[in-house]
Amino acid sequence: VVYTSNPITPSVCAGGTIQGFVQGGTAPNYTWLPGGAIGNLVVLSPTATLQYTVFANSGGCTGSIVALPAVTVYPLPTFTLSTSNATVCPSSSVQLSSSAPGPLSYSWLPGGSTNSVITVSPASNTTYSLIGTNSLGCKATQTLLQYVYPAIVLTVSPNTSTVCLGSSITWSVSGANTYTWLPGLLN
Repeated sequence: VVYTSNPITPSVCAGGTIQGFVQGGTAPNYTWLPGGAIGNLVVLSPTATLQYTVFANSGGCTGSIVALPAVTVYPLPTFTLSTSNATVCPSSSVQLSSSAPGPLSYSWLPGGSTNSVITVSPASNTTYSLIGTNSLGCKATQTLLQYVYPAIVLTVSPNTSTVCLGSSITWSVSGANTYTWLPGLLN
């Protein structure tokens, strides 16, 4: 029995697959356990480090072989993402950061930064993804949705900037919850 990815020390990251095949076998039927894969060339999805046993059946005669060495399953990296502010104004700066129990290499999308902490200025709600890779080469992805308040669009009426000296004008504004008029002294 041979594993196609590194036959000397077969390994896979958790959730991954590895191919195995019976080398020089002539039986028409092979069953791989655990898992129950059938065939001379199979794709295996181990969930923990283990040894496969291959059973052969040919014309009523059966045999088995333990596939050596065992397939090692490496853990995926674990990390969490956080934001310095859950919701920000459009194009305001916010820090996104990752915390992990061990050393990882990082790649942020969008942007491509390889730092564990980045500063972004999204104009609208944006999903950020972080790919973390551990020293074993296993990768995991986390996502974070950074919320952005809707842009404020103010409407002033009447839309005029001319008034006669000594006269007054009444303006009204809409589009926000509170307003501050500048310069001061406006009622």
